[in-house]
Amino acid sequence: MLLSSSPDPLFCIVSNVNLPARLWKDGNGDATSGITTVDGVDCMEATVLLDIRCDLGEGIMYDDDKDQLLWTDINDQKFYALSLPEKNDLDMASSSETIPGKLIQVALPKMLCSFAMRSKGKEGFLCAFEDGFQLCRLLPSSFSKNPMSSLSLLDPSPGATTKLTIEDWMLSGPSVGEAVNPARRPTRLNDGRCDPTGKRFICGGYFGEDPNMFMKVFKCEATTIAKDKSEIVLLSHSPIYDNIQVTNSICFHGKDIMYMANSPKQTIYRFPYNCETGTLDRSAEQVFHKTPQGVPDGSCTDAEGYVWNAVWRSGAGPSFVHRLHPETGQVVFRVLIPPAHGTSQVTCCCFGGPNFDILFISSAAEQRDLQKEPFAGSVYAVKVPFQGKPEVRFAY
Repeated sequence: MLLSSSPDPLFCIVSNVNLPARLWKDGNGDATSGITTVDGVDCMEATVLLDIRCDLGEGIMYDDDKDQLLWTDINDQKFYALSLPEKNDLDMASSSETIPGKLIQVALPKMLCSFAMRSKGKEGFLCAFEDGFQLCRLLPSSFSKNPMSSLSLLDPSPGATTKLTIEDWMLSGPSVGEAVNPARRPTRLNDGRCDPTGKRFICGGYFGEDPNMFMKVFKCEATTIAKDKSEIVLLSHSPIYDNIQVTNSICFHGKDIMYMANSPKQTIYRFPYNCETGTLDRSAEQVFHKTPQGVPDGSCTDAEGYVWNAVWRSGAGPSFVHRLHPETGQVVFRVLIPPAHGTSQVTCCCFGGPNFDILFISSAAEQRDLQKEPFAGSVYAVKVPFQGKPEVRFAY
């Protein structure tokens, strides 16, 4: 059952955090060790942006309207919004200093597996919870980077904890369609992203480590009804792909190519995608990239159409993010996690910052020894010599 009237509250906590100024200063500064070449591939090293222990940090994306970094911790049922530094703070700081940011942590009543921002000016998010899709606020509607101007349900003072009822957060009813997770936990929904039109959200599932369990990939769409000078959004979903164990890496090249991984197969596939119908041509499915050093987790594409894939390694050594050629799947660039950190489970990546040239990377502490991987679950970042693009938003 999706979010509905319930006495159970949601909890919001706001805290001040310190962020490394070098990421936003001109040039790469000390944010990386520079470009090196390893096995014929140019590499750069990421740095810790936020030292936080997310058990399964996922779905990281950049809100270019609010200059916020957003992600979910699926296992801990939390949603995070990190307000990035103000320009005045950056101008006054040297590259060796830290600058203030503000972190909102929201405790949710169930797993948030992926999400999409809505069109600018529309409130809330399209949420893929463990058992279905729904429009929800997640963050109080009037929260802003300047807490002194915020008159909202949320007490913005650092350390404050505020209870909010579920009724404060619902913006639509549950999506209508077949059960997306009929077996219930440990299976659930997983990776998702809006298609290039923004008219639909494509989202697959996670098989709960049961080799006999297979999931589907769904498209979630919407229609609107005008009522009393307002708009009611009705969500519906239907399957576009089946017999897949763990869906990851959903991203697009142009309007007619979709990438998607079946992670246990250590493979990303490439499909023709029909933007008019939101369907895949399975007869033209191609193997795009195999990942023998780990499994492909979340991906995004840059302004040139290259695929950036976070490689999950489950303790087999420090993780990395690959930049893959959009046609051949060849690794042409790599972002490394510092070897001393040992962080082996990066989960997703996105581009952000004023010029979309900072790659942000989420990670997971799930089942890791923090003595060996002390920064597992942290958010990493690196300024790269490539440019990303704004995330496509859900149009409704």
